[in-house]
Amino acid sequence: MVRAMYGVMFLGIFLGVTSFSGRVLAGEDRSDDRVYQYVVKSAEGEFDAISAALETTAETAGWQVLSQTDAGVPDGCSYRARVLVLYDAAYASALLEANRITGPFAAVDRINLFEDENGTHVSLVNPVCINRTVLMDDEAYRTLSE
Repeated sequence: MVRAMYGVMFLGIFLGVTSFSGRVLAGEDRSDDRVYQYVVKSAEGEFDAISAALETTAETAGWQVLSQTDAGVPDGCSYRARVLVLYDAAYASALLEANRITGPFAAVDRINLFEDENGTHVSLVNPVCINRTVLMDDEAYRTLSE
C-alpha cells in the first residue's frame, strides 16, 4: 500500500518534474533501516525553482502540501535547506486502520531539499522505517510498506 503510494509520488515528483534534473537514485541508498533516503543527488537548477516544482508535482500527484518551511542555518552559512510537509488522506486512513493509537504519528510525510558542498539534493522520509517504528514492530507495518 505505502510503497505503491510512494511509487506514485517518486514517479510524479522525480521523473515528471522537468524544471530541474539530477541523479535519481533508483534503489541505491534506500535501506529500510535509514529514516531518510536520498532520492536525487546533485539536482541542477535554482533552489527555489526546484522547491516550487516539488510542491506543484506533489499536489498534482494527490498529496496536500501542508507546509513549506526553510530550515534554520548557522550564521555565515551559505547553504539552504527546506522541508515540505505532505499529507495524503488515503495513506493516513490506512495507518489509522492499522493502529489508531500510534498511526497518526506517521500520517505526515516530509521531503527535504538541501544544499551542501556537493550541490542540491532531495531526500524523503523512509516509509518502511517510520511505519516499523510508529506501529511498534506490529507486523501490520510490513503490509502497509509493500
